[in-house]
Amino acid sequence: MQKHKPLIEKLFAKNYQLIDGTDEVFELDLALWEYEVLSKEELINRSAYLKLVDGVETTHFKTCNLQNLEEVHKNSSFRTKVFWLFLILSG
Repeated sequence: MQKHKPLIEKLFAKNYQLIDGTDEVFELDLALWEYEVLSKEELINRSAYLKLVDGVETTHFKTCNLQNLEEVHKNSSFRTKVFWLFLILSG
């Protein structure tokens, strides 16, 4: 019997890593499309789903990883703040 190989390992080279939580079918499909169409440099600068490309953190990952919740809140629109407040209070 052959050893099982996870789907992600079948789709992407070992030196590529998806952002944690990228597990919806449509996300995997878009990530694979990026992987197949864009160059390494383009992936580093433009990928929405990859965390690492050949060991280099992507711009999207670095941006999201460095942004703290206070900054997100400060830059959110009034409608967005009300939406989240409603969700929290109705919880």
